[in-house]
Amino acid sequence: MENKKNCKKIGLVLGSGGARGMAHFGAIKALEEAGIKPDLITGTSIGAMVGAAYASGKIKEMEKFALSVNKRKTFSFMDTTFLKNGLVDGEKIAQYFSEHFFVKNVEDALIPLMLVATELESGREIQISSGTLIDAVRASISIPGIFTTVKMGDMHLVDGGLVNPLPINIARDVGCNVVIAVDLNNEIHNPVKAKEANSDFKNRLVDWFKKEEPNLFEVIANSIKIMEKKITEANLKEYPADILIQPELGHVKLFDFHKTESSIKEGYEKTKEVIPEIKKLMQ
Repeated sequence: MENKKNCKKIGLVLGSGGARGMAHFGAIKALEEAGIKPDLITGTSIGAMVGAAYASGKIKEMEKFALSVNKRKTFSFMDTTFLKNGLVDGEKIAQYFSEHFFVKNVEDALIPLMLVATELESGREIQISSGTLIDAVRASISIPGIFTTVKMGDMHLVDGGLVNPLPINIARDVGCNVVIAVDLNNEIHNPVKAKEANSDFKNRLVDWFKKEEPNLFEVIANSIKIMEKKITEANLKEYPADILIQPELGHVKLFDFHKTESSIKEGYEKTKEVIPEIKKLMQ
């Protein structure tokens, strides 16, 4: 790799954030175009999912799939259950992703990979660097109350964003001296962007008359978003990144995968802005 010539070890940290995680595709594309390749990928939740595809050599295939997703397709993967510890089992999406985008085991990845989950019983941060990759990803994305927990050994694991939404500390701990982090939790809500996204007169009329109360998914998702923002702000003080990329995605909700194209563009543009700074750090 180019970065090996100057002995700089690059860590790419991909944060949690539901559908906002589509911005990770744009960030990776900008880095790839600039010839910047990570020596380690660490990710939480949607960052774990996109990072796993990148480390498996399937990032373009997953991006193509993401761009094909609309609301109907999103919910076609939701195998709902009311008999377990979550509303959605996750088997459908796990099976599909395992077959199309992931290598079998974490240790088989082309780029070293470490994913974050949370042990439900203790609240411990669990760092996963071995074992079945799809199980690791499923654990990292399992939003409590929405997705069922994932059992590993004696542990029941849930979304890593509960304890570490932007795992910069992992990249530092393994010796990365240039850490690039993509933070998706810097905005709770962006009313300007939301207005632009809903500027069509007909849509605004519909929104005005509907005035619906938030549903269960939105209550859970927004509560977690608030929590993750606060945790990220605190963690950044202790573990600052060398390069912090913060796409403006406050208007994108948890399951807004139909906004993938604009989210990818935002991640790409924000990353392009810092490419010169990254290259200076690599010298």
